[in-house]
Amino acid sequence: MGENPNLVTIDPNGDMLIKLKYRSTAQSKWKNESESVEDWIAQAEAAKAVIENETARPEQKPTEVHYLVSSRQLRIVSPYFEKMFKRNYDETVPNSEDGLYHVRAQQWNPHALAIMLNIAHLQFAAIPKELSVRLFVALFLVADYYQMEDALRLFTKEWQEQLQEQPMPTLYSEESMLWMFLGVKLKEGEIFESMASLAMREACHPIQFLDLPFPRGEKGERFFLMHKSLLTLIGVGQLDSMRCKAIQALLAGTHKLNQDLYEGNAGCNDACSAMMLGFLQRSLWDTKLLSHIEKHDQHPFEGLSFDVIYRGINNVVYDQSYGIIIQAGCCQIRDLLYPICEKAEAHFELDFSTF
Repeated sequence: MGENPNLVTIDPNGDMLIKLKYRSTAQSKWKNESESVEDWIAQAEAAKAVIENETARPEQKPTEVHYLVSSRQLRIVSPYFEKMFKRNYDETVPNSEDGLYHVRAQQWNPHALAIMLNIAHLQFAAIPKELSVRLFVALFLVADYYQMEDALRLFTKEWQEQLQEQPMPTLYSEESMLWMFLGVKLKEGEIFESMASLAMREACHPIQFLDLPFPRGEKGERFFLMHKSLLTLIGVGQLDSMRCKAIQALLAGTHKLNQDLYEGNAGCNDACSAMMLGFLQRSLWDTKLLSHIEKHDQHPFEGLSFDVIYRGINNVVYDQSYGIIIQAGCCQIRDLLYPICEKAEAHFELDFSTF
């Protein structure tokens, strides 16, 4: 006989039991950016093999938590529950043993679900004063699914202020994408823009949105964002496109410059063109970018990040500036590379009128 589920009483006089099952060992959806697509496939196949080998073993049972709540209160706060009772689902028929409505729930963070239910029941003493970033995200996921965001927003001001006092992530990572999600939900333009910039510049693969319910900009899925005193309607679906366009502009521009130098169409004379071509190709070879320059249109640029390419091109400028005595009046390759970099970086500008 299994263990009795833990009971969390939200309303002592409640008439509904929300029965949550979740696995505490759920794996992160984040994939290591330093690994290749082949590595990801190999890991997926290995994980599948492990699952197949363990099918004969007793399955690890999920943890179960029950929440005693008021159906009337949830119907007032949540259109999700109101629709449930209007359509006469099985959950709207009282259980024959305890007389309560039984509603099943899966895989939510149990703490986030408890907080959201306490908010819905106005149980102020049970609502925490502080939240971690991860729990804040989990809370929005629960609110999004059960259509309780209006109720949640009545309590987010203090948590939002705490978030603003924390240092934002400085590298593209699972943590930065959680922050970006909160930037969307809290309509924090600075947070969203900073995290979006990290993702577009540092992602080596298509941006990992972690299956979070970001508005993608498709079929009306957009959101209002306060940015520099302007209320703007945007979606995140274009961020990957912007990343690809910026990388392609950088690679294609450098490829064209390489060709122009080879053909003598750039530089003040043949010697100047040859010298700059040498600097360019040597630096691209050293940074293992030369082959990528030749294949500058291979979307979605797996294994390449904008910043890696950008730093490689900046090495060309460094080499010519410090590696040789330049003849007076001779061209500087940085003068040819900077416009390419500026044109590529322009693709990162969040021109909100295009969203």
